[in-house]
Amino acid sequence: MNTCETNTKSLRWCQGKTVVPGIRPRVYYVAKNDIVSWPTLADGKYVGDFVLAADKKWQVIDILNAKSNVTSESQGEKPSKTFKNTLKVVYPELNEDLNAAAEELNSGDHVFIHRDGSGKFKVVGSEIDQTDTTISTDTGEGATGTSGATITATATDRTPAPFYDGSIMTDEGEVNPKGSGSASGSAAE
Repeated sequence: MNTCETNTKSLRWCQGKTVVPGIRPRVYYVAKNDIVSWPTLADGKYVGDFVLAADKKWQVIDILNAKSNVTSESQGEKPSKTFKNTLKVVYPELNEDLNAAAEELNSGDHVFIHRDGSGKFKVVGSEIDQTDTTISTDTGEGATGTSGATITATATDRTPAPFYDGSIMTDEGEVNPKGSGSASGSAAE
């Protein structure tokens, strides 16, 4: 008799229910070196808060959400299969702040939090592997081309981009205050 526990769940969907695609127009990131302790990952969701060093806060990237997305795909072989989670966002300016952030993001190790179309926060970046972040810039063409930077963060995790209901403290204040769940935050997020 098999004594292994499983986590199998029914996946139901009500026909006619709208599923909002995409991500909201704001992403948060922090260097892994600034994380003092991680929340616990259980059943595809982080339980608890990311605890940051005393003087650190989540940084904000305002993005063109119509040109940004998150994908997850299986990778590896049984019994060691994981997920490759990729966040691709477009920041619409080429400025000094971008250059400073790009230098750190390009060679550092970071965790990113985005908000999906339904308003739930999700994480790209994990404790089990480094996050690989690349940046490409494009001045656009002529008077109608799109200028900006594409920031792509790829991370290995045990689950597709895990959900996160914990606190996100930025210089502007707390984005997801405890007890308010995924419904908090401004409409711009």
